[in-house]
Amino acid sequence: MRQHQVVLAALALLLASGAANAAQKLTMNYTTGESATAFIAKDEGFFAKHGLDVDLVAVTQNSNAPAALESGSVQVGMIQIANLLQLTDGGLDFVALAGGAGNEKDVTKFAVVVRSGLDVKEAKGLIGKKVGVPGIGASIDIYFRNWLLNNNVEPAKVSIVETTFLAMADNLKAGNIDAVTPLEPFISRITSQKIGYELFNLIDLMPRPKIAALLFASTRDWATKNASTIPELRAAISEADDFIHANPEKTRAAINKYTKVPLPILNSLPVPAVDPEIHKADLDFWAGMMQRLHMLQNKPDTAKLIWK
Repeated sequence: MRQHQVVLAALALLLASGAANAAQKLTMNYTTGESATAFIAKDEGFFAKHGLDVDLVAVTQNSNAPAALESGSVQVGMIQIANLLQLTDGGLDFVALAGGAGNEKDVTKFAVVVRSGLDVKEAKGLIGKKVGVPGIGASIDIYFRNWLLNNNVEPAKVSIVETTFLAMADNLKAGNIDAVTPLEPFISRITSQKIGYELFNLIDLMPRPKIAALLFASTRDWATKNASTIPELRAAISEADDFIHANPEKTRAAINKYTKVPLPILNSLPVPAVDPEIHKADLDFWAGMMQRLHMLQNKPDTAKLIWK
């Protein structure tokens, strides 16, 4: 009987040990190459090293990521700070878990590019003109509208429409749009072919050299129930970001694998400006721009949006 009890006890210990060592499964969304941290953490084994079995799923637009989080189909999402602020302002309870990627002066670039043949020298020259942005309410659109306000132009006096980066050159060339707000390499392609000329680099609006635009986030409910997982997630993200800084070629290969953006294009771009830390000042910067544009009903308590 005693021997039987010893065997059962050993078996129970073995099962408990196996359960403790089992990797926690979770699903994470990604959109563009800005999600490089997730790609590297998955492919280079940093998630696995920290006990996480992560499935990466593509979402067609950044604006779709919060819905995936709220439905539970995704437990951790990479979402834009602008989306996080708008949705929490609307009553949804999301929290930022770790830093993602951002914009960096003298590295990142998105600009106002005007169609060749139009004589526009300042923001006021765009009054009554049609300007294409990659998404209404998206990061570049927010930067653009704030630039207009900085130059005493009400955004309502400019016809702002949506267009994809790929279609911007053709729309300018056809005269369908008077100006666009592309990023690289589309800026250089448009200007080198004399389709348009650069009026202003919107990154110059940033008050600091580097400001986050994308974060890892979850619902507060998921974070509360999985509090012990968050330090491991953050550690994996930090290691992945170190890898990205040291290995730009492997990072571009991973972005190509997940996003299918051709390597010749990726090779002409800097790797994403990743940072594992969440900076309250970055959330405040975005909140300030969005309040100025009446995109938020309330002044957000940005400290409460950061999971401690």
